[in-house]
Parts: sequence; structure tokens; C-alpha cells
Amino acid sequence: MDTVDIEYAISNTYAAPYERMNSIATAFSPPFADNDSYKWYIDSAGIASNAMLISQGISYSDVLSVCQAAFCDWETASGLEFKFAGINNSGQNNSDQKYTVTVGNLPGTQLAVTKTNISIGLCDTLSDPYIDGRLRDADIIFDEKDKWHVSTSADGIASNEYDLYSVMIHEIGHLLLMQHAMDVPMNGAMDDRIMYWSLNPMQIKTTIDAKTLNGINVQKNRTQNALNGCLTPGYVMNTMTDGCMTSVEEVFFDYPIIYPNPVPSGQFFQLSADKEIEEISIFDLTGRLVRQVNILNSSVVDVQAPVLPGSYIMLVSFGDFRGVYKLVAL
Repeated sequence: MDTVDIEYAISNTYAAPYERMNSIATAFSPPFADNDSYKWYIDSAGIASNAMLISQGISYSDVLSVCQAAFCDWETASGLEFKFAGINNSGQNNSDQKYTVTVGNLPGTQLAVTKTNISIGLCDTLSDPYIDGRLRDADIIFDEKDKWHVSTSADGIASNEYDLYSVMIHEIGHLLLMQHAMDVPMNGAMDDRIMYWSLNPMQIKTTIDAKTLNGINVQKNRTQNALNGCLTPGYVMNTMTDGCMTSVEEVFFDYPIIYPNPVPSGQFFQLSADKEIEEISIFDLTGRLVRQVNILNSSVVDVQAPVLPGSYIMLVSFGDFRGVYKLVAL
């Protein structure tokens, strides 16, 4: 029997002499006029070009499918509105108010980390004794070094692989300002809560448990109280769920275009499609933008190849969708 049974833990802020929670309201007033729900993004270039993921045979589309399923699960379980808003190749940026999934080289044995940015001091203890600030930004970074099982099915997971779906479910909990919850003594692998602090290889934890949802409901209730009181107009907590909205801009890996590959480094090459092109962005394998071309109403474009020889990822925007392509400069 547990000495201490902890159902959930919630992020808080210490502002002497008080320790108070932070709301999960989003801002939709300028300059973030369209942030009327939990809009999440994905770093397509950083994930598609990551050498360690490529070596495991993991594609950007694999990661995207898992992320979509995890955010959808959270919307269904929590009653909070999540929307996939498309591509954000800036990756982790704690001030852009874009909840972005990306990949990186994390220290130690961390499978993933969610970096949050809290706006504090929005409420005082007289107007709201429970709430101090609100969630401003949160980015999820999963580690490139670990062996990953990237699927919404547990079938085929290897003995040395971690389940990315389970990790994403856990990290979205952190995005909503939930912290690790462990009983005393800890229950180890037997603990089925998604906010337990560790995950073993081959372990699957994709069911958002009742104890975690109890904590989310506390967050929602106190956030709503703050929205009715100390939080000024311009903030919202969207509970009008619409059944897991997909991207406002779809991403394709097989939309046909014509271009030479490989190309001489630094030289211009011609790219053509059967649809008007709006923008072409070229990224190196670290996810750094090396060239961007804005186009006006043309389906044939002259593009300068990167100066340095190497492999690159090219994103071609057609307005309502993007294509992802490989480019080699010699």
C-alpha cells in the first residue's frame, strides 16, 4: 500500500510570499490574433532532415501521424480544442506562441522534454487567490539518439525501442502544465498513469488515465474562473471541440515536380510544376534555412542551389499544401 498516493501534480509559480497555479488560457488578441485554441505545429524540415532519424528509417510523415493521433486523443479526453496549424520550421522558440513538435539532441537519458514559457503576474491575490499567470508557449522536443517505435500501433516494437506515441501523450500533458506524479513509494513499471516520470523500452502508455484528467479538470475550472475575473479580455480556453482538426496546410511527399537532382552547388536550376508555386525553402540537415525564394503566380521557377555541397531538404509551397523533396548539391 502507498505511503502517499498522489493523483496528479500541477505546475505553479512562486511569487513571494505566494505559490499559485498558472492558467492554461491562450491569447487571441494582437499580435496573436488567431490563437483561439491550442494550435500546434511541427518542424517538418528538422525532422525530415535529421540524420539519426533517417538512419532508423523514420520519416517525417511517420512522426506527423503519431503526433496527430496523440493530440486528437487529448482533445477527446480533455474536451480542450487542439488544432494542427501546419509547419513551423523555426523549431523550438519559447516566444512565438506556437506549440511546436521538433527533434533535438537532449542531455542524459531524457526521451523528450517540453519547454514552457509562462506569463506571470497577470492576476493578483485579491482578484484570484489560485491563479498567477498563464501558459504562453510550449515546445515539445524528442531526443534524436533514442531508438524509436514510431507508429500508432504497438505491433512490431523491438525490445530496445521506446514508443513515441506514449511519449507524445506524456509530453502534451506537460504542455497543459501537468507535472510528474509519483506515489511514495514509487510504483515503477506497474504505474499506468501517463504522467509517471519514466517509460521503459517496449512499454505502451497511450490511455489518458482518470487521475490525470482529474488534474486537467482542476486546471480547466480555475482557468475559467480567472477568465471570468482577473484575466483581461483577449484570453480564451476553447472547449468547443470539433473532432480533431487536421492541418490547414497539408504536406505531401509525392506531389510531382520537375527539377534536376543532383545540381551543381551555387548554380541556378529550373523547377516546374503543374500548379502555381508560392514559395521555395531549402534547409540543410541541421534544419537551418539556407535559401528562401518567394514567387508570384508562376509554375516555373529558377532557383539557386546552396553554395556548399551536401544534402538538403526542399519545401515547395503551393498555397494550400506543401511538397517535401530531397536536393543534393555537388
